[in-house]
Amino acid sequence: MNSSPCDDDSSYPATLSGCASGLGPHRRKRTTFSVGQLLELERVFAARPYPDISTREHLAQVTHLPEAKIQVSCNS
Repeated sequence: MNSSPCDDDSSYPATLSGCASGLGPHRRKRTTFSVGQLLELERVFAARPYPDISTREHLAQVTHLPEAKIQVSCNS
């Protein structure tokens, strides 16, 4: 039978194996978008799936998000 360290909670500390949350110890927290932010992001990405830098910067200003969070949508 194949088993992983996550199957046996006594052999590995969760903080070392990342099994407790399934995320790992160094993963960044996910961004939570407000309804208004989502509506604006969806509106712009529907019109331009690959927005240029000026569009992303404008979206960052309008949504009060860092430009790095305004990324090309993979889930079209």
